Amino acid sequence: MREAQTLARLLRRFGQVVSLRSGGAVYEVHAVLQPIPEGRRTQEQRLATPLGVRGEDRYLYFGPADISLVAGGDRGVRWHGQNYVIQMAHPIYMGQKVLYWQAVLAPED
Repeated sequence: MREAQTLARLLRRFGQVVSLRSGGAVYEVHAVLQPIPEGRRTQEQRLATPLGVRGEDRYLYFGPADISLVAGGDRGVRWHGQNYVIQMAHPIYMGQKVLYWQAVLAPED
């Protein structure tokens, strides 16, 4: 499918290298990560808890079709020296074929 090949080329050209960990294996892929702003706020999101302040930042992930993402467990993403947990992930289809993966990531505590 030409659309999947075009998207793969765009991810290689404009994406950033991230590490995906899944079941003990680590994969280096090109993906796009963008912050998800809380309303109109663009500064870092912080939440006070009884144990201190923790980040509430969320990131939208767009990645290649050939490596699936699953929330929870030992799976996650490493980007810019920070580990992120996968809160939810969905394949995006064109017809019957996965075009890319979309996920919401949060900083790992």
